[in-house]
Amino acid sequence: MKQVAPWYEPPSRRTFSRRVIPSLYESVRDMIRALLQAATGRKIAFTSDFWTGGHHGYLSLTAHWWQPKEVLEPRTSQEQLQGEPQGSTPRGYRVVLLQAQSTEDNAKGFYIAEVLKTAMRVGIGD
Repeated sequence: MKQVAPWYEPPSRRTFSRRVIPSLYESVRDMIRALLQAATGRKIAFTSDFWTGGHHGYLSLTAHWWQPKEVLEPRTSQEQLQGEPQGSTPRGYRVVLLQAQSTEDNAKGFYIAEVLKTAMRVGIGD
């Protein structure tokens, strides 16, 4: 940045951790909630994945749905987040990673179920 804009003073680490990151998180969360609430017919499929790497386990929750072309706006928030659909992904197919987190690599089914229930409540909004 010193070469491009020597006068620019980047925000401090404290400013990033207390203001910038929480603000970004809230705006993305609100955008994703709006996308989920606008899903045609509110038919959303959820998939999860659990995998291990080293001594850590990881758990993710993803939402998938179809948004017919006739109800899409010219540039939806989803397209702003991930760009235009590419390759063989049909226009109107939506996918959002709601949560990915580290867990114990030997997590039991009850624990996994509770994590997924919590993630779905937060993702959709109680």
